[in-house]
Amino acid sequence: MARQAVHRLVQERSNALRALLFAGVILVAAFPAFAQFQQPFVFSTSGAVMTRNDQTGVLTTVAGSPYSAADFQTLDVQGRFLFGLGTNSIRMYQVNSTTGAFSEVPNSPFASGNTNQPGFIAVEPSGQYIAVVNRASPVQGEGSIETFRIDSANLALVPVPGSFQELDSTVIGAGIDHLNRHFYVFLAPNPNIPAIQMDSELNNYAIDPQTGLVNGNTFLVGTEGRCFAMDPAGRFLILGMGRLEGIVGILPIAADTGVPGGTFAQTSLGFGSFPNAIATEVTGSFVYLTYLNSTTPPVHIFAIDPQTQLLTETASSPLPGFSSVPALMADPTGPFMYESDATGTTVQAFMTDPLTGYFNAVAGTAISAPGVNGFFVFSIPPGQQKVVGPQESLSPSTLSLGSITVGTTSPAQPILLTSTGDQALSLNAISITGANASEFNETDNCQAPTVLQPSKACTIMVVFTPSGTGTRQAVLTITDNAPGPPQTAHLSGMGVAPPPPQPAVTLIPGTLTFPTISQGTTSGSMTVTVTNSGNATLHITSVVVGGNNPKDFSGGNNCVGAFAAKAGCTINVTFAPLAAGERSETISVTDDAADSPQVINASGNANPAFVAGAAPGGSMSASVAAGQLAKYQLQLTPGAGYTGSVSFACSGAPLGAVCHAPASVPLTNGTPAPFTVTVSTSGGVVVPPAIRVRFKPFGELRWLPLLVLAAILLMMLLYRTGFERMAYAKRMVLSSALIAMFAFAGLNMAGCGGGSAAVLAPPPIITPPGTSTIVITPTAMSSTGQPLQLQPIQLTLKVN
Repeated sequence: MARQAVHRLVQERSNALRALLFAGVILVAAFPAFAQFQQPFVFSTSGAVMTRNDQTGVLTTVAGSPYSAADFQTLDVQGRFLFGLGTNSIRMYQVNSTTGAFSEVPNSPFASGNTNQPGFIAVEPSGQYIAVVNRASPVQGEGSIETFRIDSANLALVPVPGSFQELDSTVIGAGIDHLNRHFYVFLAPNPNIPAIQMDSELNNYAIDPQTGLVNGNTFLVGTEGRCFAMDPAGRFLILGMGRLEGIVGILPIAADTGVPGGTFAQTSLGFGSFPNAIATEVTGSFVYLTYLNSTTPPVHIFAIDPQTQLLTETASSPLPGFSSVPALMADPTGPFMYESDATGTTVQAFMTDPLTGYFNAVAGTAISAPGVNGFFVFSIPPGQQKVVGPQESLSPSTLSLGSITVGTTSPAQPILLTSTGDQALSLNAISITGANASEFNETDNCQAPTVLQPSKACTIMVVFTPSGTGTRQAVLTITDNAPGPPQTAHLSGMGVAPPPPQPAVTLIPGTLTFPTISQGTTSGSMTVTVTNSGNATLHITSVVVGGNNPKDFSGGNNCVGAFAAKAGCTINVTFAPLAAGERSETISVTDDAADSPQVINASGNANPAFVAGAAPGGSMSASVAAGQLAKYQLQLTPGAGYTGSVSFACSGAPLGAVCHAPASVPLTNGTPAPFTVTVSTSGGVVVPPAIRVRFKPFGELRWLPLLVLAAILLMMLLYRTGFERMAYAKRMVLSSALIAMFAFAGLNMAGCGGGSAAVLAPPPIITPPGTSTIVITPTAMSSTGQPLQLQPIQLTLKVN
């Protein structure tokens, strides 16, 4: 029967699980415990109960899950109860050993008069007692320990008389060995105790199963203690220390006794570089730490030398995506660790990459179910205890590498080799044999031939490269000094025929982002390389420019045509913005690849070609009296690189006013160019041209000639015959008289001819008072001869 637990006084979890932890916990990790269950249960403080598959890492919720959320931390070795930390108290939950169902007992929580900020709970092999490590005691700056008897009949925890004892200082961290024989408490310096004024101590305790009292001894580890961690498999303790220089020490735990001892391997981190938080992972191959006084600390990765236990920072350090040490929950009997996602609704299994120390998600292990996002306590069914003599285990013992296309290589998958006996395992060789052995390959950090001490482990990474289709099989064999036949793991994979040849397109880069330039200028060219990354001829039928501002981009390509596999072409693009601000276009490549058309997004930002404003001492507004001239002293400041000529049109002048702007203003790269705009207004001194008025004679007698003419015509009608008989001389006299009378009548009817004229003057034109907006519209061309989109210049004219 065994259990391992790790806690920390100050630890920020790297995921959503941190929100579930409470301030009273000394150090937090997943708790495995040997318990009398017939299947491996996983209990979540959020209420879920699951079983786990140590070969695949898959978790499965049991019937009836979830139950009520709870604050448990450890499991009774007999599988009857879960225990957790309350506020100055201990909570107790009863467990159904068949179904895994749990509920808090009626009188929970329990406490003694000494229970004060409990932070850690230890159990012992007989299952009769628990020990509680308190973070506080009656003496300021010191912790304490007390024990309780488990009253299974009355479902209660009963304080053990005389069990309370003070600790020398405050607690940094605590843990327990795999067989529950010993638990460990790491203490900070105490200035009030001479022996540890500046140093720390590690205490090793055991609970007497007869009396329930705690016995222990002290190791002075030296220098100031700062942080603590424990290997999830119970193989060693990790102590972070340092007063002048930072130190990380690894202290082995004897597998046969559970007592810390052996060589205390200490690695210096350098002067002033102190560890602030520390953690390890399930294989025991890496240590993760952050340094003190880092604002946003990276998580440094150190590899543990399997022989010397000294640390070396890896080339893969720091750990990407983490700002605090990882707090994944380790499976005690498999190579898996579990972590909830950012939403807290899904839990995923991870494995440690043996080369980098990174955490790789295990495909097919994500589980989304109510109550799974809590803190885990693991049970270990009977029969999985350590054995006498050298022995090893491979986990998983069957490894499927999936369906892989012939000629390609699968992702690497790990197999964990652990020395599970109580004597050292002499590892002689690792080999792959079987029908398709040549299609499977392994790399490892075991360094065979070597010796693996009890509880030590190494990782074997296997890849699969099928040379044919169908099921492919091989056997991984471990040759060592363990009794019985060699330990083996069965390897399998499926070779899949490659798909029919088809073209594919790769664009490098897939997007173009031009640096900011001035409107009207032209950028340098950028190139997109189009490559046929498939295994059949690619046929490109068109390259089309579109998007929001296609006129702001230009270029060319040689991409229409057929391209063999691995061949390609280029698309060249330049940026010549016609307007200021964000500009963009798309380039669509149409072809016979499956994802056609491929779209390249091009974008850039443009500053204005020039900025218009008042010249030094000038103004954008003027106030004049009617008849005066308004002057505006202005200037244009061109943007970087812009050179050209700007012309103007003027509008908006009020009545009687005329606007004058220069025909053009030349601009040269950043040099301000002054110019003047004037508006002339009209006042009272303006005299309009005279208008002549004609005098008409007989203006009032136009009707009299008409009457005379009418009478003559009547007489002519009556005496026509007589007129014709007149002598010639008389007819001439009469005709002359008639002609004179007709002329007289016509002159009076026309009202023309002769007379004098008079001049009448209209009112003078004056620019009216008021405020007007004079609009100066600039016009300019880009470096490529295209008209620019320019903002008008607005001037204010006030006429008094």
